[in-house]
Amino acid sequence: MRTLALVGLVAIAAALVTPAGGSTVRRDSLPTLVPGTLTVGVDIGTVGLAEGDVVNGKLTHASGFEIDLARALSSKLGLKLRVVDVPFAAAFAPGKKSFDVDIGHVTITAQRAKAVDFSRPYFIVNKGVLMAPGVPPPAKLADLRTLRICAQSKSTSLDYVRTKLKPKLAPRVFPSPIDELRALSDGFCSAMVADLEILVAAKHEEPDLYGSIAGQIATHEHYGAVFQKGSKLRAPVGSALLSLARSGAITRLATRRFGNGWNKSPVLR
Repeated sequence: MRTLALVGLVAIAAALVTPAGGSTVRRDSLPTLVPGTLTVGVDIGTVGLAEGDVVNGKLTHASGFEIDLARALSSKLGLKLRVVDVPFAAAFAPGKKSFDVDIGHVTITAQRAKAVDFSRPYFIVNKGVLMAPGVPPPAKLADLRTLRICAQSKSTSLDYVRTKLKPKLAPRVFPSPIDELRALSDGFCSAMVADLEILVAAKHEEPDLYGSIAGQIATHEHYGAVFQKGSKLRAPVGSALLSLARSGAITRLATRRFGNGWNKSPVLR
């Protein structure tokens, strides 16, 4: 195995061009759901990314990488911030949205783009592999194929496992990363395939519950901010988000939450 450094956002930024005018817009000119406030959707309960308590429909004690990013984005636009809990698959399902923008680690795909609009990519990650306690890490993908794998429903992780990895045993499917992690710690499956930063955060927060991070799989997930189809916010909010990527702000937020070298795990081939 060789170590593969994921493409840094500073490098990515060279390919991300912010439209003329950047995010310099009048706060009162943005057609947000609540005037003067940016309503940002995240999937609360995603370890390391969006954690907090939802009480009587209100979010408290919010923390995580995506919460930090929501704060930076609203500040960039000169808007107040309102964060709402949006289950992962609901973010890109057809229909009216309860948010102005969703930044809940949604990979851009052609199928999803039929139901929602996306910003240009603002973050690029790989899949990772986290082991159950006591399970030796696989040295290569062929070894991973022999194990029982956990994956999240309606995710690109599950798509990858089913269509590309093709393990010998059918994967066990769960609605959220929290459910997957519980199953993994209980030994209900031997390995969990998910976006690398989620696994890094889980292992960091509760190292005794899981085995090792076996490595990463070079899938190059392109995260895009999600908007309701036809939203007039896509251009100004997307521009502000790309400006944060270009400045290196998103890289710094990721490093602060996940640690230096979080994306330098060896690559399984």
